[in-house]
Amino acid sequence: MDFFRSPLTRLSLSFSLIATFFISTAVMSPDRGTAQDDKANKLKSTPVSSVTTVAAGFELNGKKMLDAELLFPFQQKLYEIDFYGYSLRRDVYRDSLYKNHVFALAKKAGKTSLEVDSELLSVSKPSEKELKEMYESLPAQGAAYPFEAIKEHLQREIMDRKRMAKKQTLIDQLVKQEKFKLLLKEPVPPKAQINTHGAPSKGAQKGKVTLVKFSDFYCGQCRAMSTTLTKIMKMKEFSKHVSVVYMPYTLFGDKSVQIVKEAYCAGKQNKFWEFHDKAFAVSSLSQELGQKFAQELSLDLKAFDTCMKDKETENFVMATKQEGEMLGVEGTPSLFVNGVKLLSIHEEDIKKAMKKHL
Repeated sequence: MDFFRSPLTRLSLSFSLIATFFISTAVMSPDRGTAQDDKANKLKSTPVSSVTTVAAGFELNGKKMLDAELLFPFQQKLYEIDFYGYSLRRDVYRDSLYKNHVFALAKKAGKTSLEVDSELLSVSKPSEKELKEMYESLPAQGAAYPFEAIKEHLQREIMDRKRMAKKQTLIDQLVKQEKFKLLLKEPVPPKAQINTHGAPSKGAQKGKVTLVKFSDFYCGQCRAMSTTLTKIMKMKEFSKHVSVVYMPYTLFGDKSVQIVKEAYCAGKQNKFWEFHDKAFAVSSLSQELGQKFAQELSLDLKAFDTCMKDKETENFVMATKQEGEMLGVEGTPSLFVNGVKLLSIHEEDIKKAMKKHL
């Protein structure tokens, strides 16, 4: 879910969303009801935007359409295009500052620029501990290889990251020393109004920051994200100001639907987050574990089973999935901070996004 890992993928518009747009052009905030009607629509949202573009991008049936009139997913796609271009230009300008510095040092010392660059960005080889920590953090497909077989690759990767971090630190210093001022205007992200009625939340009740998490209990990255958010929420600067809302977004068929219904029913007995933590603590979740969690949490099992059969429970699962789809959620975890979708879900980027509102 990191935008910069696959920009071409993130920039491609899905045919389903394009179809949705043209079907609903006459009414830009369409009724997204289904046959479930009232109950399912309790979570219906009307995304709005803070996009500042006023120029018309195209005409439809003789009417000029502004970017700000598009449905939220399309506004988000356009923003990602703009932000990607902005980031590339920003990095080119910053890199040119670094290169000028390298060339000046090389000329002064009578060395080649490659020699100076190598000296400035020299880093030590990673320790055995660092190598094993990276190995243990690899996704399943990477960890399938023996440690010794990919040890050299891990070493190169760690050293490349250290060089990049060292270079960025040096550029930051040059920015201050040379009074560098970036004249590019950073694109303004669109802002969605997400209706989270009925969704479980924790943290500050009336905090300055609302973090909405679209997640699936069977998603490995969601498990890692749960750990990250728990860590962040324990920090003083966030614990009193941030509310986390869980919006289930089922990706893996019936088993995903079942575990969400079980979590929802645990929530009916004020045990959603305890159930949530148990589900994400299991490395290999299975459909039989929901009942086990219910027993371990000392839930009223009769009320739990009744809730599982209740139409309201099914409607909740359908409505949160529909909400995510209409917001352009394409995978999990997807995070929104005060309505702004995060392009990167690394811990530092999440904290940076939240600090903007504190």
